[in-house]
Amino acid sequence: KRVSENQATATKRLRTMTPPVAEPQQARSSDMLDEVCLAAQAIDGDATTKLLQSLVQTNSVDTGYGMGTDTAGVCAKVMTALNTIPCEALTKCGGRLEICTDEFAPGNSNIVARLFVPGGARGEGADAKRACVVYSAHMDTVPEGSGPWSHGAFSGDISHTSGEPRIHGRGSSDMKSGLVAMLMAVRAIALHPECATRDVVLAISSGESRGCAGARAMAAGLRTGASTAASDAAKLLSDAELLVVGEPTGCDVIRGEMGALFLRCTAIGRAAHSATSGGDAGSSAIRAMVAFLGALETADMFEASRAAANNDSAGEGKGLIERLPTLSVGTLHGGTAVNVVPDRCVCEIDCRMPDNYSAEDVQRALGELAAKFGVTVERMDWKPSVASSADAASVQTVVRAVTKTSPDRRTPDVRTVGYYSDGAVLAPALTAPMIILGPGDEAMSCSHDESCSIALTIHCARAYAQIAAELCQ
Repeated sequence: KRVSENQATATKRLRTMTPPVAEPQQARSSDMLDEVCLAAQAIDGDATTKLLQSLVQTNSVDTGYGMGTDTAGVCAKVMTALNTIPCEALTKCGGRLEICTDEFAPGNSNIVARLFVPGGARGEGADAKRACVVYSAHMDTVPEGSGPWSHGAFSGDISHTSGEPRIHGRGSSDMKSGLVAMLMAVRAIALHPECATRDVVLAISSGESRGCAGARAMAAGLRTGASTAASDAAKLLSDAELLVVGEPTGCDVIRGEMGALFLRCTAIGRAAHSATSGGDAGSSAIRAMVAFLGALETADMFEASRAAANNDSAGEGKGLIERLPTLSVGTLHGGTAVNVVPDRCVCEIDCRMPDNYSAEDVQRALGELAAKFGVTVERMDWKPSVASSADAASVQTVVRAVTKTSPDRRTPDVRTVGYYSDGAVLAPALTAPMIILGPGDEAMSCSHDESCSIALTIHCARAYAQIAAELCQ
């Protein structure tokens, strides 16, 4: 589905583009905003809070958890926010807003929206090209869990007990606050399109908790030539010069994320009744798996990759992410009944590694160790590391934008993280540098009593708007 001002090229009109009356520009709060673009100054704090509260109150636990929910409710509210963006200033300068949706799985949709602004054009006439900055956010959340919440998991309550207003509820930090900040930034840029030096794209996904399912659908749309909902949405992502992902960072600038290798290890035994000579007639798959996991505790699965990086005389092995690799056994399943010798046991292992480590080396080392215990290893998924150097132009652009829009002109920390995001899928597909920047608190992700600072959400919205103004400087 597609929305376009150009009736000849639109596939399906989702709404009438008669623009609402543009909102008045908010006054500058202090002299510190002199270098801040008008779009960033136009962020409406009250509207930001109200929208975030509404989204948190809407359950969007990912369907992959078997909870019977989906992102349809949040998706509808996001579409309402997009469809009510004032477009008067945008249309006056020859710009437009296009929106595409792609329901890639039942109850799970992606939304891609693009503001075409005068600053996005590169050249004139038939040969003119465009450039854009892509803001990526996801609508789904993890389950609320079984522990007690001091505020309801989907209450959207606002508290002031920590000295600052915070919104409480599942998804407030990860990452509905980032999603709302991006929506408000796009709204402000539509009011002041002259501020943007690139087209502005929102890439909003579902299924991030399910191996970045929505982002994978977007990436697949970029690869196909057929006219499908996914490819129509992907066309709005073309010519990206920067990808900004709104995962929780506390408004710090994240220049890289670790690669993630997921492996499934399987032990096959022989079933027998456990009372038959103490179960000796069978062969326990659980016992074989336990022996393998015991050996894994003291083995170094990253030795080959580390040696290759350290012995690279040309210096090409030096990585951009200076973090230690990690290995975690995440699941373990075996047996069918207490009185049956188990004939099958499966565990799943999560390996995180920096950009100069080889997934093939790690999988090979783990497979060789597993084979000694009759355990086989297969790859479930691999998301390569995505990183930029600290002095890269993309990193410095975002640092400037965050600093200028900070109430106290604080320069953000620049660092890397161990988690992965939709950027692991989208950045390679777009061939664009990726930065992670969001208002949420990393420590709050997946936790009980999840909450997010309202002030940081508003700050981040202003930073997102400012990024679009900083790109060519």
